[in-house]
Amino acid sequence: MLALETSLSIKYILYGFILGQVLALCNTGTGVTSQLLTDKLKVNIPTTQSFLTYGLLASTYGVFHLWTNGLKYIKSKAGLWCLFLAGTDFVATFVTVKAYQYTSLVSVQLLDCVSIPTIMILSCAIFKTRYQLFHYVAVFICLSGVGIMVFVDSHEKESLVGDLMVVLAAVMYGINNVCLEWLAKDIGIYAYLGIYCWYGLVISGIQMAILEREALHSAPWDDPYFYMCLIGFALFLFIFLSLMPRIMIKYSATVANLTCLLLTFIQL
Repeated sequence: MLALETSLSIKYILYGFILGQVLALCNTGTGVTSQLLTDKLKVNIPTTQSFLTYGLLASTYGVFHLWTNGLKYIKSKAGLWCLFLAGTDFVATFVTVKAYQYTSLVSVQLLDCVSIPTIMILSCAIFKTRYQLFHYVAVFICLSGVGIMVFVDSHEKESLVGDLMVVLAAVMYGINNVCLEWLAKDIGIYAYLGIYCWYGLVISGIQMAILEREALHSAPWDDPYFYMCLIGFALFLFIFLSLMPRIMIKYSATVANLTCLLLTFIQL
């Protein structure tokens, strides 16, 4: 009996760890493709990048949800929460992608972990989670190390602007993740993704039409590399957004973000 419990415990931990590394890979993939678009191709279309991702989500989870549930959740309070989550996620993604114009991939990937203390504070307030002193000390030490590495990596005033943008986005991601954990546990993963994607598609579509028409007109549509970066970003973010609710339901928003850290630091 004890051996069975130990085996299940090990599988439980390994599942969370492996899933976290996949999330980290996808997160790094979105960063690399965004920086390639900005630095190599001189294309700045963060809203379009998000729009393509929401399009993938809508063509899969969105269609499935409408087919099975119709407008059941869209008209409910859960639908309003999905609207809030779609809005915060879109703005956070937009700000993060925009930050690549001013700072480096290293700084973005490092500062992204600011979402962890945000999640811990909100988890204490909403879920009544209780952390021990060494948890807070460990997070403080990690953030101190991140601060030093970012300081070494940043040499210009523009870098500071980009770094502050990433910190803002990380805080928004933290708020989004805690609310996502609560909502996904309440209505289920497929219902959440099925509603959330339509709101995200509409929000990003409107902003894309207003702000990025000129950028899209001047984009290198004859360059295959441009399509590879766009499609790569959309696929990486699609996988990331599909897996994130699963690890949050099985574990927590805090665990989801912590498990991403190891592979991110190895990659950097």
